[in-house]
Amino acid sequence: QLGTTIDDAIGEAYDKSAKWLGLDMSRSGGPAMEELAKEGNAKSVNFSIPMRQHKDCNFSYAGLKTQ
Repeated sequence: QLGTTIDDAIGEAYDKSAKWLGLDMSRSGGPAMEELAKEGNAKSVNFSIPMRQHKDCNFSYAGLKTQ
């Protein structure tokens, strides 16, 4: 296994974000977020790089919900 999440599942982060944005939740949050992202500007939000001090390939999605 290369890496894993250490807290929230990515699907949970997508679902919560899509709901917060008021997107169509007739499908899961991932596809709704993807459709919205096609219209966006990738450089409009400057996210921090989480867990950059760790030397493994694990990832934390909980922090994305607070940025």
